[in-house]
Amino acid sequence: MRDVMFGTTGQTIMTTKYTYAQATQSCAKVLGVLEQNKISAAFVLDDGKPVGLIRMLSLIQAGVA
Repeated sequence: MRDVMFGTTGQTIMTTKYTYAQATQSCAKVLGVLEQNKISAAFVLDDGKPVGLIRMLSLIQAGVA
């Protein structure tokens, strides 16, 4: 199990067609994109650079509808 956890790279588990959110998008819109793409998280980009990660669970817990 330890080999799997420390020996696996992001490239191995991520898809090449990724979904991301813009830092200026509303949380409701981001939640809709996550649901539509059936994914649980997406990178947040600002000026094309990653600035964070947003998770569906966090949006739901925050009461975003």
